[in-house]
Amino acid sequence: DLIEGANAVTVRAVDNAGNTGSATVITISDTTPPVIAIASPSNGSIVDNGIITVTGTIDDNAATVTVNGINAIVANNTFTVSGLRLVEGSNTITVIARDPAGNLSTTSSIVTYASGPVLTIQYPTDGSTFNYPYTEVRVSVDDPTATVTINGKPATNGLIGPFTLPGPKPESLSPSNDFYGFIELVEGANTIIVSA
Repeated sequence: DLIEGANAVTVRAVDNAGNTGSATVITISDTTPPVIAIASPSNGSIVDNGIITVTGTIDDNAATVTVNGINAIVANNTFTVSGLRLVEGSNTITVIARDPAGNLSTTSSIVTYASGPVLTIQYPTDGSTFNYPYTEVRVSVDDPTATVTINGKPATNGLIGPFTLPGPKPESLSPSNDFYGFIELVEGANTIIVSA
């Protein structure tokens, strides 16, 4: 029987005259699979980018590693795969390592891809011109639970009115997924930054 690691196998032969000869070879018995662990992203994490880099550790630099079928770079007891694409929602990241002896290890983690809210500035339109120093800003967002800011100030969710400012009067807002706010304008070009 072979033991784990290096084994010396010696063959001896004796002829009819009593002469002996021998030869020895060294064989390696490896029945231990690689030890692997996913370092990033961590299990259960939520990411807002649909293309991620997966990194982890492995105790055998000679092993080959795949992450969801993509060949990883293995060096210095770490593995890396860049450009792994996720789908919206829950994603299983499966890492498979195979050492030169054919031993396999598998580990996996769950990562949730939640893209950020989609924002649309409904009013004013890009390039609008006003002859007064303020304007109402209307924003539509696909997530009614989002917190929306307009130029860094919290926006209000829901219906608005009555309108008391001069200028065009935007239509009423939906109470669920539209937000509004008012900003002051300076002479010349003004930038409206909306975030959620």
